[in-house]
Amino acid sequence: MPNGGLDNCGNCPHFDWKTNHCHLRDIDIEEPKWTTCDDCGKDTDEAHGPVIDIIVRREGIKGSYERVAREEV
Repeated sequence: MPNGGLDNCGNCPHFDWKTNHCHLRDIDIEEPKWTTCDDCGKDTDEAHGPVIDIIVRREGIKGSYERVAREEV
């Protein structure tokens, strides 16, 4: 799990593991443990901000996690 945190779709009440679907945004999430948004875990009926992919950036043997906003399609 990215950085050991809980702020990803896999732990969000808006996400359904059976269908891999975010009911708040009405989109399918392919990698729920590597995806998040500003509404993750919040009690809201309206989506705010973009979907964010959590990626690993490697430089040599070192690496870090980065959050990259997904382009709206």
